[in-house]
Amino acid sequence: MRLLKLISFLLLTILAACFPDVISFEEQLERDVELIDAYLAENNIEAMEDESGIRYVIHAFGSGIQPFPEEDCVELNYVGKVMATGNVFDERENFAYPLRNMLVGLQIGIPFIAKGGSLTLYIPSVYCFGSYGDKGLNVPKNANLIFDIDLLDVNSPNPDTGLCN
Repeated sequence: MRLLKLISFLLLTILAACFPDVISFEEQLERDVELIDAYLAENNIEAMEDESGIRYVIHAFGSGIQPFPEEDCVELNYVGKVMATGNVFDERENFAYPLRNMLVGLQIGIPFIAKGGSLTLYIPSVYCFGSYGDKGLNVPKNANLIFDIDLLDVNSPNPDTGLCN
């Protein structure tokens, strides 16, 4: 019995050592928000705070329709950067895509503005690529992201295909 307890203890210790960075969503979000707030303070950026933890600066609200994440397609210009390094990992113009299929942070943040608007989003890693990152885009794990976005258009997907026109 004593040997079984010792073996169990050793196995649990080994397993715990294999996953030292595993923390809860809430803990990671708290870390992310602290880093984002420090970045904003260091760069003298006054941003608004969403209850999700996303921070944002609206440059122009726009005058058209505000998108609904569950049903609308959005067309936008954007630049995505890793907050810690400033490295651009993605940049697109006239990009049309269903909002519901985008990163969760974009689904939350893009509806803060209307068609014709622009904003900068400071998105916690838990709403982006999380603990996995994206090696293809050179986004490290747990990277907070910055998106500069111009919302060009909001429309409904094609009813036959579900795709954006």
